[in-house]
Amino acid sequence: MFEDYWTELNLLEIGKYIAEKHLDKFDVIDAIRAYDATHHTDFLITLRAYFDSNANVSKAADRMHAHGNTIRYRIARLAEEFQIDFDNPTTRLWLWLRLVSTDLM
Repeated sequence: MFEDYWTELNLLEIGKYIAEKHLDKFDVIDAIRAYDATHHTDFLITLRAYFDSNANVSKAADRMHAHGNTIRYRIARLAEEFQIDFDNPTTRLWLWLRLVSTDLM
């Protein structure tokens, strides 16, 4: 039974570890969340759709029912506003893990 959910359970454990060790203070997820709340933007949702689509703008746009240029614009704004290096695979992995683990908690 648990075998069906091992990925999700492990992601939960990663999320707990990040919270316990206060590793979340080293990234921008909370800053983006606060920015979204203050400015009524959808940067976190866009970021999650972008990562879940393997950085494929067309797929992310389909997921969000948005135009590809909207996704490109938001990703460019995220890179600029929060100094995110989307070319760095380690950065992308970390931010994706943070998004997934906080979504599950």
